[in-house]
This record gives sequence, C-alpha cells and structure tokens, in this order.
Amino acid sequence: MPPKNAMPAVTGAEEAQWSILHNLEHGCTIYDLNQTLLFYNRAFEDLFHFPPGFLHPGMSFEEVVRFRAERGDFGDVDIESEIRRRINHRKDNPDEVSEKRTSLASGMDYMLHRLPMSNGRVLTTFTDVTALHRAERKATERSALLNTIVSTMVHGCVLFDADHRLRAFNAQYEKIFEIPPGVLQNGMHISKVLDSRRIRWIERVKKGIEGSLRHNVQTESATPRSEERTLTNGMTYIHHREPLPDGGFIATYTDITTRKQAEQQAAEKSQLLQATFGNMVQGIAVYDKQHNLAAFNTQYARILGLPFDFLHVGMNRREILRFRAKLGHYGKMDIDSVLEERITAARKPESNERVLPDGRAYFYERVLMENGSYISTVTDITERKEVEKAIKYAKEQAEFASRSKSEFLANMSHELRTPLNAIIGFSEVMRQESFGPVGNAKYKEYIEDINDSGEHLLGLISDILNLSKIEAGKNELCEEDLHPREVMLSCMNMMKVQAQRQNVKLEADLPDDLPWLHADQVVLKQIIINLLSNAVKFTREGGTVTLKAWGHDSSGFVFQVIDNGIGIALEDIPRIMQPFVQIDSVLSRQHQGTGLGLPLVKSMVGLHGGSMDIQSELGAGTTVTVRLPSRRIVPAKKAGVQQIRA
Repeated sequence: MPPKNAMPAVTGAEEAQWSILHNLEHGCTIYDLNQTLLFYNRAFEDLFHFPPGFLHPGMSFEEVVRFRAERGDFGDVDIESEIRRRINHRKDNPDEVSEKRTSLASGMDYMLHRLPMSNGRVLTTFTDVTALHRAERKATERSALLNTIVSTMVHGCVLFDADHRLRAFNAQYEKIFEIPPGVLQNGMHISKVLDSRRIRWIERVKKGIEGSLRHNVQTESATPRSEERTLTNGMTYIHHREPLPDGGFIATYTDITTRKQAEQQAAEKSQLLQATFGNMVQGIAVYDKQHNLAAFNTQYARILGLPFDFLHVGMNRREILRFRAKLGHYGKMDIDSVLEERITAARKPESNERVLPDGRAYFYERVLMENGSYISTVTDITERKEVEKAIKYAKEQAEFASRSKSEFLANMSHELRTPLNAIIGFSEVMRQESFGPVGNAKYKEYIEDINDSGEHLLGLISDILNLSKIEAGKNELCEEDLHPREVMLSCMNMMKVQAQRQNVKLEADLPDDLPWLHADQVVLKQIIINLLSNAVKFTREGGTVTLKAWGHDSSGFVFQVIDNGIGIALEDIPRIMQPFVQIDSVLSRQHQGTGLGLPLVKSMVGLHGGSMDIQSELGAGTTVTVRLPSRRIVPAKKAGVQQIRA
C-alpha cells in the first residue's frame, strides 16, 4: 500500500473513488499539468518493481521515466532522447485519451489507459496482461481483462462497502445487465441493485433462487470467487468477486461471448478434423520431440500389422519399435541396434518403400515440424506393387515375344531360302539340261532333292499355319472314337525312316488294355509325330526313344515320349514352350526347324482339354508327358492288344 501521502486529501463521495483506485489490481498514477506525481497505488509500484520508498508524491514524471529507461524497460534506446520524447508527448497532448498495449524488454506486457481529468490532471492505469496475452495466443481468445474498475475499462465493475451498499460502478456494468441510466445510485443496497437488472443469470432463473443471493451476500462476499455465467440474453461473462479489507468487495464482469463462440467453432472444427483424420486411407502418427505418440489413426496400426489396442497416446516410439522388431519387421537385426538407428533417423525427413514379413508393402514418409515433433505416414501400396509387378512381367513377356519373333524371322529367312534355293537351283539345271537330255540319271537325283526340299518347306508352312489357326481360335476338332494304340503304332511306323537315318532305336510300351479315346485322330497323330520327331532329332546316334501310354476311366489317358538325348537345362524349359524359340546348342544348330514344334503340341493338347509337362536334365535326356482328361476316354471300348518293338 502506498503511504498515506500518496493520496491527495479527499472528503465525502471522493473517498470511495480513491478506495477503488487503491484496491485496483491494476497500476494507477495521477500526474498534474506540470507532470508532477500526485498519486500512485501499490499495484503500480509492484507492477514495475520500483524499489521501496523510491516513489513519492511530488516527484517528476522525468524521474520515473529516467529510472525505467536506465533499467532497460524500453529496450536498447537512447535514454535522453526517449525521456524527451515521452515528456514532450505529454506536454503536446494534455487532453489525449489513449489506450495501448506496451511490451517491456523484460517480456512483460501491460495495457495502458490514459484519461485526462479536471485541472489538467491525467489518470493512467496499467494492467499486466502478460499471462492473458499468452493464453490468448495458445487458446484462441481465451482471456479477457479481469478486475476492471474504472469507467474507461471495457469490463463491468461494481464496488460494495461492508454494509453491502453500492459505492461505485461503471457504464459497462449497466450495459451488461441492461440497467437504465439513472437507476443505480451510490448508497443503494445490493438487493435493490439485483432487482434493477433486466437481464438475469440463467441458472438463478431456472432454480428460482435469485433472492438467495441477497441472504448469502455476507458469506459469499467474504470469499474470492470467479465463475462463468450466462445471461438470459445469451451473453456469457466471467464474474469475479474480490473481498476488500474493510469488509466490502469488488465485483467485475468480463464479456466472453465472442470467445465462447470461437471455442464452439473450434470444437466443431476439431470434431471435423478428427473425423477426417480417422477416415483417411493413409496411416498417420504424430510424435513429439521426445518421441512420444501424440496422435494416431486406426489405419496406422492396420497397415503396420499392429494390434488395435496396442497403441495409445503417450507411449514412446521405442516401445513401438521394440514390438515391431519382435514381429520381425526389421529382419534378424539386433533389437537395440534397430532402436538406436530408428530413433536417430527420426531427426531427419525420410521417404521410402518398405515390405512387411507377410509380403505387404507400404510407403513410409516422415515430415519434421518446427517444434521438434514429426509426423509419420504409411500408405499401403501392396496392390500397386502387384500391379507394377504384373506390368513389368507383361512388358518382359512382350519384349520376349518381340525378340522371339525377330529370331523367328531370321530363322525363317534361312529355313525358307534353303529348300527354295535347292528347288530353284535343281530345277534350273533340269530346265537348261546342263547334263544333257532330261533322261540323264543325275536328274532323277535332283528330282528327289526337289521333292525333299518341297516337303520340308510344306512342313514349315504347315506348322506356322496350324499354330496361327489355334492362336486365332479358328481350329476346330473333328472328333471320333479311335484306337489310341493303332494311332501310336502308325506314328511309330512313320518315324522309322528318320530314326534309322540317325541310328536311333524306337521302342513302344503300350499296355494290352489301353482304353478307347474320343479325339481328333489327325491332331493326335500330329502331337505324337512332333514329339517323336523332336526326340529323335535331339538324340545322339545309338540312343533310344520310347513311346509309353496308360489310361483309366477315372484318371484319364496319359502317354509319354522318353529319350536319352542331349536334354534341356531347367531354366530353358519355359523358354522352349514359347513360339519361335530354339535352344542354342551344337546339336540343335545341326537341325533345321522353326521352333514351333513344342508350342504347337501344347496348343493341340490344350484343344483336347489336356496338359503337357516336360522333365529334362542336360546330358541325361527328356521326358514329355501328355495328359488327356477322363472325359476323353470311351469306357465301353478297349483297344486291341499288341506289344511291338520298332
């Protein structure tokens, strides 16, 4: 409390006014026209931390300003210039009414209200709003000035003495409760003041106990109290009551309607944000700078394969990493090494693709925030990766097909020219009768070569056309009931000449009870002859090719062509099933061909609803197995029985 001489002598009604100023929570000063300090209160002395006894009535404004400037309240300024500026401003603007917020170098914020009075005096109040403004920045308009007393303040204010008589009030108090001007008078009892309000406190109206306040004012006024209330006109305010040493109390009313509306809007936006956050397809987790989980959505747990009840706000990321390490998300790495590596990496932005042990893939991205926190997002890209894989496979297949066709064209250029050159060359010799009249025996030899070349050329063209028809879906089967053993024996006979030329033995292992088949006899012969021809072609001199068959009504019909020829590497088997592909080897280069044999056989087997399988080993031989479905078997008929050796 400032000394008694800090307050000018007053009498009568002014005493209440000075009492208000003395008990304000806001600093207060009064200077006369000559800028001499007439009055200051304890709040002013405390607010600016003046040394005890430094302030006294009669000291100049310059002394007060100099002390504060030298202490650094105004920052890094020229002290003399700052003092002159402030003194001159007061001289030049004696009637200025002002209100402004000022920040000190110490970090304190205060609100200054300047109000000229009579006789050239100036009343200035100082309100510490540091905490209030900090709260406003953090909680969106969450503060308002409290304990406002003087009429220049924006808060409603009333002062009652120990007898609960009205001693002071301001216009804002009348405005809040819609009290007509002139109704409130100093000296009125609190009960009449309450009765004069047109706008009531909603809870009092609901409970019907407005009068109870009158009976309890003695108890309530003795205790400091702040509470939020809503009036019947929709206004929401903070009611603060502070007891005074003389038994009276000061009550202030701060309108927070706008703030409450803003809070409601913020709550609605928060709900919308939470709904959006929870329904995103990406998994999101927010970690603070201590790596504690601040927020997350269910997608984050789902994509990472974590139990939905495992994550909770506040848990440290190390706990999550340790759990994932046990699930095998980081392979066989040491768990402690994983923890340190991941925690250290969290200080840097990151984006990459990762794969979980179950094969699911996800895209991980980490974004750093200015306050040291960071956001981790995970996006399930399993389906996308599968599509990319399929596209890559299709591209490889297309490239392979393109290469195969190029190789085919190169091969066909040679394959077609060779017999055509023979045909044209030999026929030209005969046409010109180079060896004499056509009756010469040499011409007969050329005629056979022409015939062989023509047949070879016809075979090449037939293979190409047959495969083209099958791939185009235009090849139709001419099906009938047939003796498979007779068909196979016929094929063996047709292959005898080729086998004998290469000194390859043909053998048949055909059971007596082979069932009849319902199939296309011509196509079946093509299948068998192609397989036998291929086997003979790639079997060295002295080797053996065996045709084997068996069948049952329930399991279907199976036949195999087995040779002990050069064999095929395991990795080459899928390739030779592609059209126009031939394995590059010494023996294969010795024989002509389009590379259509096996693909053509596979297609013709497929027309019958069957399948073909190749088992082979380099240098040991090859076994080709053809399986026809049981529906191809004619149960009522059995093929004739005969064992042959060819």
